[in-house]
Amino acid sequence: MDYQLIIDSFHEELSQIQKNSKEIESEAIKVLSMSKEYLVKLKKNYYLDKDKSVLKRTRFFRYLKPNITQHIYFYKKVRNFELELLGKSAAKANKIYAKQLKKIDKFYDKHKEFVFDLRYNPDKVDELYFTGKRLMATKNEKYVKSISYDFYECSYSGIYAESLAIEKFKSYLHKRQHQKQFEKIQIANLEVKHPWTASTTDIVELAYALYYSKAINNGDTTIKEIIQALSAAFHVKLPKNYYQTIDDIKNRKDLTKFINKLEFALKNNL
Repeated sequence: MDYQLIIDSFHEELSQIQKNSKEIESEAIKVLSMSKEYLVKLKKNYYLDKDKSVLKRTRFFRYLKPNITQHIYFYKKVRNFELELLGKSAAKANKIYAKQLKKIDKFYDKHKEFVFDLRYNPDKVDELYFTGKRLMATKNEKYVKSISYDFYECSYSGIYAESLAIEKFKSYLHKRQHQKQFEKIQIANLEVKHPWTASTTDIVELAYALYYSKAINNGDTTIKEIIQALSAAFHVKLPKNYYQTIDDIKNRKDLTKFINKLEFALKNNL
């Protein structure tokens, strides 16, 4: 079965469970059970895949596997939190919220270098954490032998998935704490910030590509409006002199460096 078919089928079933579940506890139980089944399918697919190239390993551990495992991490956190909160007084409930936030802080403290690289060195993340190039030469702690299958698991794949789950869980905690009366929170509608992790030069290059291609409103928009929209959408503060940035782009050898990277990534993952 194709990787993308597994992922698409998983998200379709996930959407149905989220839509039809009346209580978050039952939703968590169903999603956890379903997610584990799909994770087994995905791992089996990878195990049987003869192509274990660096590109395929990176795609599996960075992009495919976390697509499922982040939901396992998230719903485990929600289920355990709701169990702990059950029947507690307002004072004790506040302590439980505070404890959850401390756990989140500990996670970021423990993995601060990885999280820092994810946000500020995105071009290096795949090579540093997900390729496993030095796996056969050294005992690399980033990879551990899988119990279920005869291949190496990338430990950073799990850390990455948990970081995605934590961002959504923070949003869940915020909504849950400020509810006047308890109603099931719609997980699919949780607001999660997705920060821009490429460079500011890259987003300016993208903005100008959209502007010159007239891809937005048939070209009836300004470069400033496109810059502001991308800045707001991806929570990135762009320099006021972005006109200088495009001049810098014009003076470099590879004029469309980021656009070429997008094209390469798309072609190699379709």
